[in-house]
Amino acid sequence: MKPLNVVIIEDEEPHFQLMKRAINKELPLASVDYFEEGYACLQRLDEISPDVIITDYLMPGMNGIEFLKALNRENKDIPVIMITGQGSESIAVQAMKLGAWDYLVKTPDFFTLLPSVIEKVVRERRLKDTLGETERRFRDLAESTSDWIWEMDAEGKYVYSNPVVESILGYRPDEMLGKYFYDFFSQKEMETSAHTSLQAMAAGNRFQALTIVIFTRKDM
Repeated sequence: MKPLNVVIIEDEEPHFQLMKRAINKELPLASVDYFEEGYACLQRLDEISPDVIITDYLMPGMNGIEFLKALNRENKDIPVIMITGQGSESIAVQAMKLGAWDYLVKTPDFFTLLPSVIEKVVRERRLKDTLGETERRFRDLAESTSDWIWEMDAEGKYVYSNPVVESILGYRPDEMLGKYFYDFFSQKEMETSAHTSLQAMAAGNRFQALTIVIFTRKDM
């Protein structure tokens, strides 16, 4: 994992120093920036570009929940780890609903757990970014090809179709979404498919996809 840029929002500097020491012990290449309150951090986010923000819930001026709300208002998609005291599970739940990626309770092993939680959150964020880029490349390819490309979920419902479907079946891509693949079969094909799948299930075999499927155009 490449060096991390960690931001800590903590109004007690001695506690920040303990957190920084714990982080650098396990992640020696990590840079750690310190802010005493959330407003100052928000003003410099574009400048420092953190990989993760760690904020205490109990803060003067702007508490951790208010900080998360401010991040959301400014559309800042930065992973946040919320720190709460013991007995503040409801605060942690509220933080997760507002987009926090994880939370830590101030227990005796807090400083031991902190570096591993940071690594986990950043790893998950980078994986999400990688998957998002792969998805964008797939969509760019699908939108530019002359072939009909579609995607279904595990239930057999369309979750994506490129625009080519309209020239083939007469349906706009958005009309395909949420529909089962067999909703567009011809009546004869639907009966044959149902018969084939029932036979397969009765024999205890897995139903295999058909090699040739006859769809019905919207205007037919």
